[in-house]
Amino acid sequence: MPAYFSLDMEFNRYEVDFDTVKQIEERLERAGLVFRSGYWGKAEQRSREEIILHNQTLLEEDFMLGFEQHHDEGYWQSEYDCDGFSSVRGYFMNNYPIKGEFSFILLVVEDEVLDWDSEGTPYRKDAIERLRELAKKLWEMPQIRSIQTGLEGDDSITPESEYREGAPIAAHPFAIISERYFTKQDESLYEAEHIPFGGVLLTDKKARF
Repeated sequence: MPAYFSLDMEFNRYEVDFDTVKQIEERLERAGLVFRSGYWGKAEQRSREEIILHNQTLLEEDFMLGFEQHHDEGYWQSEYDCDGFSSVRGYFMNNYPIKGEFSFILLVVEDEVLDWDSEGTPYRKDAIERLRELAKKLWEMPQIRSIQTGLEGDDSITPESEYREGAPIAAHPFAIISERYFTKQDESLYEAEHIPFGGVLLTDKKARF
């Protein structure tokens, strides 16, 4: 299994509606992600509609997979086609990063995002630019609280309850945060771009491209 770069969309469970999963899938499609198939286990034999219904049911039930349960009993993953990447996987994590929230996480093979021939933090400029543009389109979904990124082995993303009080957001190498919380961040650490729908795209100044 390769290492992955992650792009995490943070949501509040109090905003879960009857069609939340469908809304997320439609937003992904408008942003340029094309559903390829289900991924891993039973999901591989299921249609997009079946995966949406399954995940919606679990999300409404506030389901979390137990340690002794089979992964097929949990949220089903999907695989997407995305320009410039061999594939993108997507899956739900409920009550993550904290209870009362959930995340939808996109995974890209880390080697397609990093340039190991570079010095410092070796990000591929073209790959990160595509991911930043993707994140901007995803941010148009009003239920998204933040978009945070990281590499394999990084700490978990920062919940809204913490970054709104000034805790650093996970921006490895970028994140999108609401304008209302931007001033709580250490602005000296980031290049900031104000974007539509009340967001600020933050890029880590220490990141090398």
